[in-house]
Amino acid sequence: MRLYRAEGLHIQKSEIHGYGVFTDTHINKGDIVEVLPIIQKVKHNDKEYCGSIFTHSAFPYLDGKHFWHASGYMGMLNHSSTPNLDWSIDYDADIATFVAIKDIDKDQEININYEREGK
Repeated sequence: MRLYRAEGLHIQKSEIHGYGVFTDTHINKGDIVEVLPIIQKVKHNDKEYCGSIFTHSAFPYLDGKHFWHASGYMGMLNHSSTPNLDWSIDYDADIATFVAIKDIDKDQEININYEREGK
């Protein structure tokens, strides 16, 4: 699959935390929001990594022992217990695909559940 980013994504101040990802256009449930490479795999207990600025954009890897880092806009997503976005990974190609699991209105923040397991 080719890398992809939906039109209208942008970063701005968030009421949730710091900055977040927002959309200038309506996104339908089921739409792909971004497809990006997994750019880094690190061990869960890597102390140097866990103390770095990259931990905000680290996602759990299927084996439960590693994390991968989101490039692109998805590295700026904030947490929600009622997210409007989810992800899946093609482990053979090391590609992550982020898909809307709800309709996302124009000017709405896009968010994920940090506590879900990678699939």
